[in-house]
Amino acid sequence: MQFPSSPLGREFHADLDGERNLARDVPSDEELWGACPDPDTERPEGCEDWFSGLDEPGPGEQRMRSGFAETELLDACGPCAALAGFAQQALDDGLGRLPDNDLVGLLRAAKRLEAWQAGIQLAAVAELDARRLRQSGRPGSSRASEQISAELAAAMVLTSRSADQILGFARDLARLPHVRRALIEGRIDRARAAVFAAELAGLGDVAAAAVGMGSPASLAP
Repeated sequence: MQFPSSPLGREFHADLDGERNLARDVPSDEELWGACPDPDTERPEGCEDWFSGLDEPGPGEQRMRSGFAETELLDACGPCAALAGFAQQALDDGLGRLPDNDLVGLLRAAKRLEAWQAGIQLAAVAELDARRLRQSGRPGSSRASEQISAELAAAMVLTSRSADQILGFARDLARLPHVRRALIEGRIDRARAAVFAAELAGLGDVAAAAVGMGSPASLAP
């Protein structure tokens, strides 16, 4: 026997169906492993009292966990906007409140973020360089390179010498895509990328790229 559904009953079943659909969309632990937290995620409604208790140090405690300690989530997170946001939050909250393990983890995260930004900067320089060389119609001209270097010096507020150096470094890494990718991913720092560029400078473009691609151990953190 079927009974006519009331508006309240229909609302109840709609809510139940929504919860079932939400449960099906929840990712597994395996899918979440190694993912960066969403910096825009807000606390669940109705949990403010419980969360506020977690935010405050307990009796006699003066340190605050941040997620940067070894084996914790942010220590395994690659450089990204979310990691940068959490690093800024740790700075805003006061580094003096961090335990030693969290502080050291923050140092490691800052190094990954530094490499990430250096890689982005060098990729942008290489792209500008390629555009200006195409526009000049004289890719091998020293005059074209001088003009590009001067543009970089003006845009980045650099000396002529510094602009020449960053242009040369960007050109070196443009022919070593795997090395530049490792830099952007925070697996190597700028100094190690410079070592690769210097050591492979005597090889042709194809050979240098092949050597960079075939050295995964050297590109590991």
